[in-house]
Amino acid sequence: DGSLSWTAILPNATATYTFTATAGGETTTCTVSVTRYTPSSGGSSSGGSSSRPSTTTETVENEDGSTTTTVTNNRTDTVTETTEYPDGTTTTVVTDGETGAVTETTQYPDGSSRVVETGADGTVTAAETDADGNTTQVSEGTDGAVTTTVARADGGSSVTTADPAGRVTAEV
Repeated sequence: DGSLSWTAILPNATATYTFTATAGGETTTCTVSVTRYTPSSGGSSSGGSSSRPSTTTETVENEDGSTTTTVTNNRTDTVTETTEYPDGTTTTVVTDGETGAVTETTQYPDGSSRVVETGADGTVTAAETDADGNTTQVSEGTDGAVTTTVARADGGSSVTTADPAGRVTAEV
């Protein structure tokens, strides 16, 4: 049928490999992420043994040129999805399988970052740090209260809070 296959023997180590193959004038690339296999230590289990790996990893190359790697912890159901964009930006989303909390972290090439945490209770906290080290954090509780904290790289700071009734207090 004209298809070709290659086999690679890889070491038992956690790593990401990129393979490029050229055949018949066509070139294709495949990225494979490998998670080190560690057998469980001695002892016995009344439930028998399981061949299910502790994590599964999938890597996909997206149409926009970015690459997304999804790692699922099969014991805790925690999913970590990391997308690396061509411009050097990296976004990682971690969904805690036990609590349901979600944390999205974006690192930009200039050193700035953005972290958005959504707690299982609906509390949302977003923090942005610019390339100079100035940070703005906004937290919104489930009761509607919002707190904004600004911390400047030079040590200055301010905190503004709006309660659910709309009353605002500021501390500079």
